[in-house]
Amino acid sequence: MLIKEDDPERAIKLLRQAAEAGNDKCLASDLEPFVCAGLESAIQLYKDVVVAKVGKKACDLGRLIYEKEPEAAKELFELAIESGDEYGATFSLAGIIADTDKERACELYERSIAAGDKKASPHNLAKLVEDQDSERAISLYRMAIDAGDDYFATRSLAALIAEEDPEYAVELLEKAAKAGNKDHLYDDLEPLMRDGCESAIDLCVRDVIPQNMMMANNLGVLIQSRFPDKAKDLYELGFAAGDVRYAGSNLASLIKDREPDRAESLFRQSIAAGDDRFSKIKLASLIKLTRPEEAKDLLRQAIQTHLSKDEMNEVGVEMAYLDLEEGKKILQQAMDAGDRRCAPCNLAHLLLANDACLAKRLYEEGLEFDEPEAWCGLSCILRDEEPDKSAECLDMLHGVANVEAPIGFFLEFVALADRAAAIDAAVYLAGNGFGFARRKALELSFGSRYDANTDLLEYGQALSGEGGLQWRVVRLMQDRVLLLSESSVKSMAYADGVSSADWDGSLVRRWLNSEFAKSAFGGIEDGASRILCASGDFVTCLTPEEAESFACDSGNANLDCLDSKARSKTAWWLKGTGNSTMSAPYVNEDGKVGWALSLVKHGVRPAIWLAIDVGASDASRF
Repeated sequence: MLIKEDDPERAIKLLRQAAEAGNDKCLASDLEPFVCAGLESAIQLYKDVVVAKVGKKACDLGRLIYEKEPEAAKELFELAIESGDEYGATFSLAGIIADTDKERACELYERSIAAGDKKASPHNLAKLVEDQDSERAISLYRMAIDAGDDYFATRSLAALIAEEDPEYAVELLEKAAKAGNKDHLYDDLEPLMRDGCESAIDLCVRDVIPQNMMMANNLGVLIQSRFPDKAKDLYELGFAAGDVRYAGSNLASLIKDREPDRAESLFRQSIAAGDDRFSKIKLASLIKLTRPEEAKDLLRQAIQTHLSKDEMNEVGVEMAYLDLEEGKKILQQAMDAGDRRCAPCNLAHLLLANDACLAKRLYEEGLEFDEPEAWCGLSCILRDEEPDKSAECLDMLHGVANVEAPIGFFLEFVALADRAAAIDAAVYLAGNGFGFARRKALELSFGSRYDANTDLLEYGQALSGEGGLQWRVVRLMQDRVLLLSESSVKSMAYADGVSSADWDGSLVRRWLNSEFAKSAFGGIEDGASRILCASGDFVTCLTPEEAESFACDSGNANLDCLDSKARSKTAWWLKGTGNSTMSAPYVNEDGKVGWALSLVKHGVRPAIWLAIDVGASDASRF
């Protein structure tokens, strides 16, 4: 053995001589380094003496030479099996032939299991059969785990049962981690975490992230849609650990609405760390209303980098808010780069009012991808010329989950090019089963005067001189909206006992169209210019039919109203249509429509028709 490195062939000759002299007790271990080195004379000596003496030893030799001589190893395993090795040789040969002779490999693993191998063979056999017989595979994996295989079988069983029993899958992966098998833990946990398994997320945070803090960002991205708060904590960890570029940027995107100043700082740090694309685009979006010129510069800088087609589309969208024509050009560039899904729809939104034919062609491209915005735009374009196809598009829209987001973006983007067209589209959609579009129409038409949270519109001056009048929307039409004051503005009799109690001769009508109109609308910028005359009146009251319809449409069983001081419920007058000198229609304190003596004082709730947009009564349809 002293000369084995300097003269291996002579060393083998000496070992042969020793064996022939009867000294072969340690021959197998003495030959092992020579066999592993591929020395043919050593392999032959092993066969001639060790294997010839004990046939099962062929398995040991086969394992030593397998990597260099797989076919020779296969023959040795066969020899060992013939010599009665039902444990190791069957297992080893099954591993060699599993890809080429799956049936025999399964049989060999079964023999190895029967011979007492309850750990490795069950695991490998389960791998072979799990696609065809998952129940058997589960049983085999559990056999291996019971025999002590916490390293491999736990991972394999976890992958197999993850969909049916995610919590048990996590337990198994935790067991594998404790056994030291953490190299693939994140990959094993990823599908579970993507499906929202919190115990999987917790295990990853505990056993993966501390070993590699840069993975915090990856995990945050994976779970952000389901667990934004946990994602935020992960981004914070990654950022604190030095991941300024990615974790910092993602953290900024997550908090930009709540903490815009910090988000801006994080985006700028990410840009300084080398992010020339994502953070510049997101920062531009964040500051576009307050610093439009800087936002444009950031978007133009981003374009100079190698943007993907999706990123180019995003730049086009953001630029459209700042420069409509430049935004259109960038969206066209995104289409030229291969974006056939989003950019065509976004460009169509901007062309819808002025080039309906081209917009229609672009929307039709989006139909291939079942884009809700494409159905939305096409329905608006085709509603007059092809009503059946327009209705089909609406039907498709009604089948979309969370459809409010795409319709909201559609209306907002159309408004960049033509606000009147966007309002018209919103009213159309609101009238076809998408009630949330009604609020978008009001936001676009009245801006900050309309509060979407309370669904109240402020218009005109309160008679007290403090604040504005608050109105409730009763009916929304293509070019106008009927408003009803939120509360009573005055308590008065309907008639004076001399004039008729019908509407034309009522005290209420005279007061609303003189004193009230002058006080409420005389001091605002657009004054009465936006109020539309209805049947000779600028200010009116609801008819009984309108009141009852409003109660049904609003989902409110009654028409309760507070008095002018907002202290208590009050009855209020409606617009009479008869010739009675004694009574007029009203809504009582319980919110029910009825009739009351016209000389009695009740509340007055003015109603007005407003143009849905300045000049909207003449608004064109696309």
